[in-house]
Amino acid sequence: MAALDVLDDIQDGDPSPLIDTAGIGQAVGVAGALLVLAYELLGRLEEVGLPADRIPAFIQGLSRCALTAGGGQYLDLASEGRPDLSLDEALDIGRRKGGELAAAACRLGALVGTQDENELALYESLGRHLGTVEQLANDLQDAAVGAVKTDRERGKRTLPLVYAGARDGREIDECEAQFFTRVVMEGERERVREILERLAARGHAVAALARLVS
Repeated sequence: MAALDVLDDIQDGDPSPLIDTAGIGQAVGVAGALLVLAYELLGRLEEVGLPADRIPAFIQGLSRCALTAGGGQYLDLASEGRPDLSLDEALDIGRRKGGELAAAACRLGALVGTQDENELALYESLGRHLGTVEQLANDLQDAAVGAVKTDRERGKRTLPLVYAGARDGREIDECEAQFFTRVVMEGERERVREILERLAARGHAVAALARLVS
């Protein structure tokens, strides 16, 4: 996850202590090393007691989600300046970029304790919705007038900025765009609550996770 965050900052031209200190070339090297290290650690899970035949599932799970997140980053960059991008497309990009990373984390964590595909899918969905909430919160912050990041300058088509554009021939002010984005975020939180209820009904100790969406 850290590797993809570094690459995201490089591609977006966002402020980064690592890039400011070491430069883009070194930052790319760090991101590559972190990604390789992640696979190295997954390949050694047998050392901490996991059966060897289960290790490929961890590697495949990380690879699938990382590729989807990378696709979301590609779409994010490709959509810059596109006035025709729809709200659904903007939300899908955010869900791919942020949601898939959290989906991978939750699925891999659950995979330590279960191989039940239905339960793994629930945890993956849980992470996807949580990650989408976090991505939209970041987009909301970065879309504000005077934000440190470059979303407005680059014409990025995040959900709040797409909504803040002309809708049905009228201009939407920033407050309305923020309100709309927060409504979408609350919808994602509600899906998290529903998943937690389903997991609790299966006997999973997930009550403490409710604070993430309180």
